[in-house]
Amino acid sequence: MPADNNNFSHPFGNNGGEKPNLPLDVTSDMWTPISTGAPMPGAVRLKDAQSTVSQPDRAQETPEKPQPKKRSKKQPVNRPVVAEKGAPKKKKKRAAKRRKQPDSPRKTALVVSRAEKMLQQNEQNRQHRDIVQRQKHAQRSKEYYNRRKQNGDSGDDIRRDEVLRKRRKRRFAAVLTVVAVLIVAGVAALIYALVVGAPIAQIVVSGESVYSQQEIINASGVMTGENMFRVTDRAMNKRICALLPYVGSVDVKYQLPDVLELVVTDTTDKYLISGKSAFLCLSETQKILSLKKKKPQDGQYRLDGFDATEGEVGAVYTPTGDDEKRFNAAKEIIEQLEINGLQKANVLDLSDLSHIVLRYDGRVNLYLGTTDNLSVRLRATAEALEMYVTDNTIGYLEISYEGKIFFRDGTMVKD
Repeated sequence: MPADNNNFSHPFGNNGGEKPNLPLDVTSDMWTPISTGAPMPGAVRLKDAQSTVSQPDRAQETPEKPQPKKRSKKQPVNRPVVAEKGAPKKKKKRAAKRRKQPDSPRKTALVVSRAEKMLQQNEQNRQHRDIVQRQKHAQRSKEYYNRRKQNGDSGDDIRRDEVLRKRRKRRFAAVLTVVAVLIVAGVAALIYALVVGAPIAQIVVSGESVYSQQEIINASGVMTGENMFRVTDRAMNKRICALLPYVGSVDVKYQLPDVLELVVTDTTDKYLISGKSAFLCLSETQKILSLKKKKPQDGQYRLDGFDATEGEVGAVYTPTGDDEKRFNAAKEIIEQLEINGLQKANVLDLSDLSHIVLRYDGRVNLYLGTTDNLSVRLRATAEALEMYVTDNTIGYLEISYEGKIFFRDGTMVKD
């Protein structure tokens, strides 16, 4: 059994210890017992590890810490996530403290210096652009001068043209300035008119009308003191034309600073529809103007034979059924009468659309029949009335489909 290292003080065992199985290669007398585990200065390691001296158990030795492996920048680091209580809060607090700390003077100086460099760079760029523009202008002027010289122009002509060109340029700039000022002034005036406005001090009514000025002002609903520019044509036409039927249109004009003018245009009766129980006076746009029975005047046409004549003053007349056919036929006949100068044929009997009768000047009946080939037949009628009918003629005139006229004297009672 190998002896304890403490029983001898020399590796050769001169003091009674057992000799090792193999000799040790020792080059120096300076040595230290193996039990200490730390060699003295100048001692060498043993070349042969086999010895009768018991070696310490390596399991009991402290393991050396492994050296960390060098990793490349491309390889990600897989570190285990360890949840520690309170760690995130401390990091947030530290970050907050760092944010609250004021910038260092060095950092502030760096920012200022960078801003100054940017300003200097911008100024240099601007100067460079100006120089390039001047060079281009000079080059263009030189080319223009040479081109004019080649065309045979003298230096005085070139200089005079240059002066005129600059003068035109200044005039154009002045015109643009004036236009811009006018646009700005107009926009400002419009904004002022819409926001603040001009209060109405007086309302004036112009134009010929069957209604008095006070009636028109009352129908408009406009009062003094209101904003003038809030009174529009659309509103006035809708209100006044509904309350006053014979008003055809209203034009609003602003007389600054405080006068509002209403230009009124009246409408007249165009169609006098005679029905079984009522009478309607219509405008050219079929607006009901009156419910009173009237005799047709110049430019007015009485239409007889309608079944229903119902409506309210101010409303639009919309016939239905046979009355719609009668009204459409009447408009077609009246159009041809006006083309051929037969406005005196102002009474139309449309009770039977296959036997239409026209009354000319209240003394000659024109038997038209249907509306077929209407333009040719009424043109022949106009020629026959001009040639054969005098101011005292009373009778009947039949107009065939081909345009032939048959006349017969008779006795009639004027309306």
